[in-house]
Amino acid sequence: MASVHTGVQARFKEINPNALFVACTNHSLNLAGIHVASVSVDSVTFFGTLEKIFVFFFHLHRWDVLTAATAQGVKRSVQTRWSARHEAVNLMKRHYLKVLDVLEQ
Repeated sequence: MASVHTGVQARFKEINPNALFVACTNHSLNLAGIHVASVSVDSVTFFGTLEKIFVFFFHLHRWDVLTAATAQGVKRSVQTRWSARHEAVNLMKRHYLKVLDVLEQ
């Protein structure tokens, strides 16, 4: 998107050659976080397990049983959005024992 040759940056330069490109630090920080999380085996395993739990419960009947026990369900751990990962981890942390009970059922 910010490519010098074909991205938004190039289009702005076509309209106004004096326009300055300023990289989004939030996007850069998010990319750094994604890279760090993808290098650690523990991190990959942890977020992979969260995703598998979400997929397991996503089936309608299982989702109903989970929401009856926790009143919320679980969230998907989206790789590109750290706020989604934060929500997924927070929900699992708050309802860990309830999720375990539902899994045992």
